Amino acid sequence: MKAVTELWSLQSERWFASEHPTYQLTLFIESPYKDQLEEQVAANGQLEEQLATNKNVTNMMYLFGATTLVFAAVTVFLFIANRRVRVLAQPIA
Repeated sequence: MKAVTELWSLQSERWFASEHPTYQLTLFIESPYKDQLEEQVAANGQLEEQLATNKNVTNMMYLFGATTLVFAAVTVFLFIANRRVRVLAQPIA
């Protein structure tokens, strides 16, 4: 149902409140396409949230991989430096 509670006055060119609102029946038809659209919008929202989560996880994995490579390089460098600098035991005379 649609109700009109204001009327247009041509003389004053403005809306004014009506003491007797007019009612008009309006027919609304539920469409299965509307339900499909609402489901699709909800699914898209979930998909966008999942994509954002996946992007964050991917960035964290890249960071973890980079720090692992840095630690591995430092470890290899220290092993090589330790091998070169190793002090030979002096024979006891």
